[in-house]
Amino acid sequence: MARTVGYGIGLDIEAGLGFPLGFAYDVHFYPAGLGVILGHTGYLGLFAGIGTSGVTSHIPAAFELRSSYGSKSMRARWARLGFRIASITIPGHDDRHGRAVLPFADESVLGAFARFGATDFAQRAAAGHWILPRLRAREVMHTHWLSLVIGSEIDFGM
Repeated sequence: MARTVGYGIGLDIEAGLGFPLGFAYDVHFYPAGLGVILGHTGYLGLFAGIGTSGVTSHIPAAFELRSSYGSKSMRARWARLGFRIASITIPGHDDRHGRAVLPFADESVLGAFARFGATDFAQRAAAGHWILPRLRAREVMHTHWLSLVIGSEIDFGM
């Protein structure tokens, strides 16, 4: 199993419903990252970026500085397991300042997931469309949320 260390970049876009009823969204761009490639489609990485998230009428949108630590590993052609830990700093938005779990962050995210779907391989690249159940705990505005997400994702990596 060859290991390669290199630059990483990422983009997360999530949208859905929150309960009580509200539109939930999360958009983050990670232009600075460092990763270790594990096997053909897995990685362990550290990423830093910017973005925003919120739930209409419940959690106000705010500019976020995010550090994300995560891993995805392919265990078979049809399945992938992974985890993510993120610390979020929110400058200039007092009602979203927290520090309940991590002493250096306003909000935090801890999640684990399993993704199921086909992966296509072409030379050094892998692309997949995935159906995923994801369990995530998140600290937002001095409260703790536990969510189960069912959705899809498109991955591409080289």
